[in-house]
Amino acid sequence: MTTPPPPFPDLALMAVSPQAVLLITALVILCLDLLGKKIEKINITLTALTGVVAAYACTQGLSASDEAVFAGMVWRDGWSIYLDQLFLAGTALIVLLSHLYAERQQMDAYGEFTVLMLFATLGMMVVSISADLVTVFIGIELLSICLYVLTGFNKSSLASGEAAVKYFLLGAFSTGFFVYGLAFLFGVCHTTNLGAIGQAAAMEEGTPLLVLGFALVLAGLGFKISLVPFHMWAPDVYQGAPTPVTAWIAAGSKIAGFAALARIFSLPDLSFAPLGELWAEGIWLLSLATMIVGNAGALVQNDIKRLLAYSSVAHGGYLAMAFTARNTVGLEALFFYLAAYLFMTIGAFGIVMLARRNGEECCSLADFSGLAHQHPMLGALMAVFLFSLAGMPFTAGFVGKLWLFGAAIQAEYYVLAVTGILTTLLSFYYYLRVIVYMYMREPESGTVFDPPAASGVIATGMAALGIVVLGVFPNLVWKVLAAHMRGI
Repeated sequence: MTTPPPPFPDLALMAVSPQAVLLITALVILCLDLLGKKIEKINITLTALTGVVAAYACTQGLSASDEAVFAGMVWRDGWSIYLDQLFLAGTALIVLLSHLYAERQQMDAYGEFTVLMLFATLGMMVVSISADLVTVFIGIELLSICLYVLTGFNKSSLASGEAAVKYFLLGAFSTGFFVYGLAFLFGVCHTTNLGAIGQAAAMEEGTPLLVLGFALVLAGLGFKISLVPFHMWAPDVYQGAPTPVTAWIAAGSKIAGFAALARIFSLPDLSFAPLGELWAEGIWLLSLATMIVGNAGALVQNDIKRLLAYSSVAHGGYLAMAFTARNTVGLEALFFYLAAYLFMTIGAFGIVMLARRNGEECCSLADFSGLAHQHPMLGALMAVFLFSLAGMPFTAGFVGKLWLFGAAIQAEYYVLAVTGILTTLLSFYYYLRVIVYMYMREPESGTVFDPPAASGVIATGMAALGIVVLGVFPNLVWKVLAAHMRGI
């Protein structure tokens, strides 16, 4: 008697249509770059943007489902649709900034640069739909490898090469922690499916090997989102990498890391089990340390990219605060602030790219002296991004932090909420320093700021618009977010 073959898994290709469109776009650009003798940069940019818009249109046609497809590897729920839309919106802004960077650097390998950017986004989107530890790992590694290469893409810059080596070595080390943790989880739970792991973890009630597995996974992902003490790579990598790559590391990579954390640690069967208390205590300590160290480090920085690097570390602490609530309120706060953080971070680094004086990119805070007088629009846009990062009312940053602090207070983590408020007040000092230089300091004699490029102005303008909409009309955004979170 012959054994019948196992049923063929339900592929449900529509569930991965955004990822498929982005992959096809990257392959088309790669073929054009290989087969064409000389492809204009604008054509590569337009092709990439067309693919991103098409992928975004695919997300609009998706419907949330609580069932996993592709043999339980892919989970196309409202959560993943929302994250995919965030990643694609950020990618559109990054492509515009990359076009500007390639024009200024006279980059011959712009096609390869764009393909790597798209593949990095694809890795992020794989993480967002993951319902299995294997797909989480594949997405994170695809993202990481692309960013390692992009960090060292400027071969003529010693700082870029040094940043790439540091990022790769520490990234490989963190991957070891992550994989070792996955091995423990598989050994204890006998499955790689996230839902099954949540159920098994609830029954195990915190055995030592299970706790060790989750701790190692948290350490591996802590590197990706630069939580203290896994943050030491961030200032050097942010400073040395090409600015559009820095923006995507700071924004996209961090969002993907938090998406992975949410997928693994925010399962109902895990979050409200006895092990959930241990998880909340651990993330409480990491969030507290990250907010303090990130803001303290930013206070003493005179390089704008290092300042924004420590600012990114601090915001990782604010975002981690959402997990202490261990309910949908915390998740809603997390995903709202991820959208705000995306626009704030990409916008701020976009202005760093646009603010060039005498043909050179502004690096120190003093280089921004007089920017608002020569280019009032750039000064105003940078002020919007910095005020939002600081948490000024009527900005997306204010609404997001208010939501996050509320989630911590609801979970009775009062010390964490008070620390968040105090460090937010402290952050006004170093953000306002940049504004003071732009508006209240005179530039050195003979300093002339270059006229801003159209593509960069469009990207930063769209980011500023996103901040205003999220800050002034949060209820409209909350309704959309609540619909995406339904069923979690």
